Amino acid sequence: MIPNGGTYFQQGMSLNAEVWVERYPPTVARLRIFLDGTQEVNCEPQGEDSQRHAFIAVVVVRLRYGHLPRSDKGVVMRYLERNTGYLRAQLKRLVRRARAGETLAKRLYGAQAGLPH
Repeated sequence: MIPNGGTYFQQGMSLNAEVWVERYPPTVARLRIFLDGTQEVNCEPQGEDSQRHAFIAVVVVRLRYGHLPRSDKGVVMRYLERNTGYLRAQLKRLVRRARAGETLAKRLYGAQAGLPH
């Protein structure tokens, strides 16, 4: 828990989600504290898609997402939404792929992938 009744975050403090995960290995209880403490804070996604994909994969693996009860999965999804900026539907797809052991990377389609129109 929080020592001496303090808080993890202070007003004006910059948050790097990857550093937070390393310093405070994620547990569902810690994610709840984070979400409760940042309700009024506007978290903006940090980094490129590849960094956010790696962050999602780390959280999913460390928390053993597939073995969590439904209520805890909701906490994890809210945490990922807040820190990645992805919509819930997109996160569900990414989490499903991370659980299947796939490497998360941006998928290119059509002209983006170099295919003719």
